[in-house]
Amino acid sequence: MAKKSTSQTETITPDKIVQKDSSSVLVFFAVLVLGIVTALVILFNSRPTQLKLTTQDLVSVGQKATFTLEQGKFEIQDGEKYSWYVDDQKQGEGIFQKGKPLTIDLVANREGQGKLTVKGQKWHATANYVATKPNVVISLPQTQCVYGDKIPQMNYTVTGLPKGKTLDFDGKIVPTKEINGAGVYQLGLDKQYDKQDYNVSVQNGTLFVAPRPLTVKQGNFSKTYDGGDKMYCNDVQLEGVMEGDDVCLKDGCLYFCDKNAGTSKELCVDKMQLSGKDAKNYCLSQEQTAKGRILKKIITVEDTMVDDKWYDGTKSATINQMGTLNGVCDGDFVGIGSCRAQYKTPSTGANKDVQIDNVSLVGRDKDNYLVLPYTIKGNVNEHKG
Repeated sequence: MAKKSTSQTETITPDKIVQKDSSSVLVFFAVLVLGIVTALVILFNSRPTQLKLTTQDLVSVGQKATFTLEQGKFEIQDGEKYSWYVDDQKQGEGIFQKGKPLTIDLVANREGQGKLTVKGQKWHATANYVATKPNVVISLPQTQCVYGDKIPQMNYTVTGLPKGKTLDFDGKIVPTKEINGAGVYQLGLDKQYDKQDYNVSVQNGTLFVAPRPLTVKQGNFSKTYDGGDKMYCNDVQLEGVMEGDDVCLKDGCLYFCDKNAGTSKELCVDKMQLSGKDAKNYCLSQEQTAKGRILKKIITVEDTMVDDKWYDGTKSATINQMGTLNGVCDGDFVGIGSCRAQYKTPSTGANKDVQIDNVSLVGRDKDNYLVLPYTIKGNVNEHKG
């Protein structure tokens, strides 16, 4: 007899259906995240390293600006090729040399914003820049002339122009104020540069108008020694004065280079001064040719005495008191060193003339003085036997 088979079925409840669906979703999302991460890693590893391009230059149209690559710790292989672009247009190629900076010389050909890009195998660098009009400087000269002379020909120099370009400008260099004598004057241009192709600035110059040198015209410059180096001379004439100008020697005072007596003595320019309404436009030249002289001062001797003597048939006399000098300038050092005394006749008599001559002087200032022969009185007595 056959057995009756029976089958048992498991009833699946709703909560079990949810558990199975949740596990499948979690697996799906895990696989998805893993794929995204893997893709990002691949993308990151294949993405070029971003480096920096810097420059110290202002970018001006037509002028070179040098950009330098800053690679930091990134290693660029020696001999690696690179290319560079301006506004995504290829401009050139190069080969990296280890140990040398990688530089790009950019010459902008238009105003406005631009972009420089350098690309290597695993790196690139970009720099945005703004190209402006070239900054051009007109430099005026530093020059000089002498009061009364014609201002020399002056030219300006121009810097900052793009290579091969010239500045189409016909401005003239002029003083910024009227020249009215010796002094320092600023120089400028008589008109402005009015074109729009450059940013033009002007570096002003300077004109130095030096005082006109004067010399003293030779005259009878002579005085007697007075202990000083000054000499008053009302008729001093100056050579080199421009017609119509008022200038003269202050107080008519000449100065010698020292106070001492002598001939062909040089004048001391450093001590002399000019006066008059135009004096500021002149100076005394150090190269003076005029000279003068200081004569020795004649002084006298007082209270010289000789001894009385017995008649001996000669003119000899013996001084017993040299005397004192009269007329020596204050502060000078001078005295009598020696002299000769003799009677004018050998005969006897009272109050006979005794001539004193050959007076020699001593002391620091002795060469500035002169003692002329003079007479005193003495007695020659007759012998009584």
